[in-house]
Amino acid sequence: MKLAYEEALELLLNKIKKIEDTETVSILEAGGKVLAQDVTAPFDQPPFPRSPLDGYALRSADIKEADKEHPVRLKVIAEEMAGYQVDARVEPGTAIRIMTGAPIPPGADCVVLQEDTDYGEEEVEIYKALSAGQNICEQGEDFKKDTVLLRTGDILTPACIGVIASIGQSFVKVLRRPRVVILSTGDELLKPGEALRPGAIYDSNLPLMQMNLLKWGAEIMYAGNSGDDPENAAALIREYAKKSDLIVTTGGVSVGKKDIMHDVYEILGAERIFWRVSIKPGMPTLAGIYEDTPVVSLSGNPFGVVVTAELFVKPAISRLAGDKRMELTWCDAIMENEFNKITKARRFVRARYDNGKAAVTDGLSKNGTLSTVCHSNCLIDIPAGNGPLKPGDAVKVLMM
Repeated sequence: MKLAYEEALELLLNKIKKIEDTETVSILEAGGKVLAQDVTAPFDQPPFPRSPLDGYALRSADIKEADKEHPVRLKVIAEEMAGYQVDARVEPGTAIRIMTGAPIPPGADCVVLQEDTDYGEEEVEIYKALSAGQNICEQGEDFKKDTVLLRTGDILTPACIGVIASIGQSFVKVLRRPRVVILSTGDELLKPGEALRPGAIYDSNLPLMQMNLLKWGAEIMYAGNSGDDPENAAALIREYAKKSDLIVTTGGVSVGKKDIMHDVYEILGAERIFWRVSIKPGMPTLAGIYEDTPVVSLSGNPFGVVVTAELFVKPAISRLAGDKRMELTWCDAIMENEFNKITKARRFVRARYDNGKAAVTDGLSKNGTLSTVCHSNCLIDIPAGNGPLKPGDAVKVLMM
């Protein structure tokens, strides 16, 4: 019996447990990972009042009448660079030349932009009045000591890494990435670079899956190609199950003589979660559990792998990693061109989405055709029993 897609996905996800293992890594290796421990500020940021610009630190009371026609002249008593603090105090009638990021010296309550001066070195003419506090970044303006800056479960974006670096922290505790094993099946498959023999084809599914898994934040292990030998495939799954969080296989899931995965599950004594889903492509998708490790077995058709990887593998990784970025994104769209096939079973069609419109990709849309996916960024989700699609029809699309 074929299951509805949502039912099959729920059965799979209910068997998957979020990874709780943590690791401490350099912040330079933590990008995109899931934070496993709150990050709290150990001090105010900035830790002192500082200048946000190049100019002169002075007293606002000294320049309250300053303008272009009536400049105020002050004595420059020192120069202060970022990273240093001069041993000087701004007294009435004086100023300190200051650079961006330098601490505000004692006695000063504002900073005048150097473009509003004559750039004087021993004396400076000020052409603009300021009020107290102008052009000063106050201590703790960004955040105060003991503020929780990032929380457990946050995704470490480049900005988050910058925040962690700003408090002097060079390592951070994160959840371990999902470890995913890829296993190809099929005697006909060759690695790219090998000499093409009659009757053989190159394995495009492996690099396709590798790139998807890298994009989805997984660590990849390649178990190899088992050929059409179920004992060999079972041995490889048995070997990798204990050191992986998910096993993905391609090929061998239908009902032909070379569809070995049913025998593999039986040899392993694996629990079958489901087989056959009411979608096209990807109807013969098979899923199970072996020694607590989920196994998702996809068809060998390249476009079938594209679709079922999005529909099943990506959500599985999202559940493992606790990473909501991997959750499926659906959008409403209006058809720009036609798709003239009648859809008996729910069908996913390669397309290009742009500004609320979806266009079926030019060229063949058969399950074994991969080249026409190159210019696609979504899948049109066509319900079972739907007639041909026409320009202007409303559709739902799954973004890839």
